[in-house]
Amino acid sequence: MVQPGDGLIAHSSFSELVQGKTRRTPDKISDLPLAGYITSMHLVTNEKTGERRIIGGSDDGAIAIWSYE
Repeated sequence: MVQPGDGLIAHSSFSELVQGKTRRTPDKISDLPLAGYITSMHLVTNEKTGERRIIGGSDDGAIAIWSYE
């Protein structure tokens, strides 16, 4: 189960978030947590390949890169 501040990211639709209907165990969840709270996230696209990645940072200075697909 995903908890706020656990250092994981999970996939959910915007409508689920707005309605408060998020699943307890999301279908897509990161496998390794960051040590701190995730404080920033950016979606970037490789212009040559079209591949998308999420770049995130936590309050302890850690930086992570996740596959978007």
